[in-house]
Amino acid sequence: MRYDNCRMNNKRLTFAEIVTAAAKSVPELWDQDGKLNLSAVARYYKRKGHPVTQATLHRLFKGKHGEPSKRVIEATHQTLRVPRSLLRGDPMAADVEEIFGRYPLSTLLLAKRLEELPTKSRQRIQELIEEAFEKEEELRRAMRDSPNITSMNDRTKR
Repeated sequence: MRYDNCRMNNKRLTFAEIVTAAAKSVPELWDQDGKLNLSAVARYYKRKGHPVTQATLHRLFKGKHGEPSKRVIEATHQTLRVPRSLLRGDPMAADVEEIFGRYPLSTLLLAKRLEELPTKSRQRIQELIEEAFEKEEELRRAMRDSPNITSMNDRTKR
């Protein structure tokens, strides 16, 4: 199996791990329990114009197929924007493997998708991220400086 060459933290990446990481940025593919819904994934592939059956996905996720076919690799690349080389299990350069060791695959795949956006869209998303960090920091300061402010997360834990 060619996935022997595709490692992350000294662990082989399976097709299921790669697709699961790529799907993290697509909320409609997850059920209410936080599990990937392969029926929804199959519908998503079909809607994007690259159908892969739920049965095929199930067999790949359970390891009943050794590795994805060229058609499934292409469909996954086009639908979830996963690099073909990662799906094929091609060997990675040392510097790329080191990056994989520092960041979750879902973060790297999302970053790749962001880089592919037009400049204005990418800048707007970066602004939204900065705004979220600023709001979080403001909340931390307010909670630290005032005993009357309680985080909603703290209230639900009680």
